[in-house]
Amino acid sequence: MSVVQTAVGDETALPAIARMLERLSPNARGRAIIEVANRDEIIPSRCEAAIEIEWPCRSENPSKLSDAVVPKGVHHLGRALPSYMYVMGFGPGM
Repeated sequence: MSVVQTAVGDETALPAIARMLERLSPNARGRAIIEVANRDEIIPSRCEAAIEIEWPCRSENPSKLSDAVVPKGVHHLGRALPSYMYVMGFGPGM
């Protein structure tokens, strides 16, 4: 059984998320949402796992990173298979 990985963070979490993704086994699957200031901050992934990586840019839309922390339906994942969620980064006032 494969484990579902979810990583959410902004550019301050990029080094940690990139390292985590690089260390995943090739049969892992999941999603990473890495919010950056603009498209120039997007970096190529060396992840071999089946991870969908999204790069929302604050220069194009207001930050919605907090909306990504608890996606609709995430409570159903735990019933079907083991899952993990990593949330990294700093918000205003932190």
